[in-house]
Amino acid sequence: MGLVRREQCPMSELRWIVMGTGLIADKVTPLLARAPGCRVVGVASRDLGRARAFADRHGLERACTYEELVGTGASTPENQGQRHRHADAVYCTLPNRHHPEWTRRLLDAGFHVLCEKPLCWRRADAERLFAEADRAGRLLVEGFMYLHHPQIDALTTVARDGDGLGVSPVGPIRRIEACFESDMKAVGREATRYSHDLAGGATLDLGCYPISFVRTVLGCELGDMKISGVVARPIEGERLGVDERIEIEGLASGVSFRLVFGIDRSGSRGVRLIGVHGTVSTEWPWSPDAERAELLVERSETHPRGAGRETIVIARGGDKFVQQFGAFAAAVRGGRAARPSASWSIGQAEAIERVLDAVGVDFGPGL
Repeated sequence: MGLVRREQCPMSELRWIVMGTGLIADKVTPLLARAPGCRVVGVASRDLGRARAFADRHGLERACTYEELVGTGASTPENQGQRHRHADAVYCTLPNRHHPEWTRRLLDAGFHVLCEKPLCWRRADAERLFAEADRAGRLLVEGFMYLHHPQIDALTTVARDGDGLGVSPVGPIRRIEACFESDMKAVGREATRYSHDLAGGATLDLGCYPISFVRTVLGCELGDMKISGVVARPIEGERLGVDERIEIEGLASGVSFRLVFGIDRSGSRGVRLIGVHGTVSTEWPWSPDAERAELLVERSETHPRGAGRETIVIARGGDKFVQQFGAFAAAVRGGRAARPSASWSIGQAEAIERVLDAVGVDFGPGL
């Protein structure tokens, strides 16, 4: 059962298909439905029965397979001008391995695409995808939801104050530390997160967050990096292993940074910005609270106000996913620039490629 004909939704309403029926799709579909200017009209799965069950669970009108989705949206002389009759955009939640290829197919089928991170692990693939989006006149955005919460803007303001205490509460930033560690075996996700065939591993699943954080708050690429890592043994049925743990020491725009991420054990998920007069930190950089996010400021004795602690409160910042989808819809309508931008995501893919090359993990081209 594919997508069937229906009346056009209002121009102000972006009609979405959720691609994939896994944990992230189940969690985020209700949030997508809450986003301003968005409507979820259907779901696509590799298995039609699974798609129908997901559609029933979330009250969606339509269910289809992946092939039916791109077939329905494909541009042909017969359907030119009608390919968006059923939906305008696709939120791709497939495993990492499938992000580049299915994003390309969705763009070719005429959809706007919001693809879960990481979009690519090679710069060349990212460049090709955004070039194809331009040619198709479609919007392509990589899904980094935490970038849509005002907490990241507050941290960026702290990081870029280079002149003193006029903006940053701790003076010019000299060092950034960002970590994301989780025991994927303990939560039963070894089959996917440790799978080379599915392009799992620490960098693509978790490390893309700390990497993206430093690039975002400093507004530059990562510069010189000393990268060390551990590659896990292949899981049963596969020949190659994935990066299990990565540590990076680097320097960018005069600011040193340390990044730590791993899928082998639970640990820190925080960030810390170290300035000449103290630190600003949070243990919830990737999942800031929608109602009350907090940044802890610890002043040193060299601070003009002396040593002490205070909290920067970001009240009612909103849900990061809801805001991400709303921002995407606004960008489709031309009301705002996409976040992150195409150039940002191309730089992100290049940074990931550098890390994987350094530890000897090769997932091959995505396209």
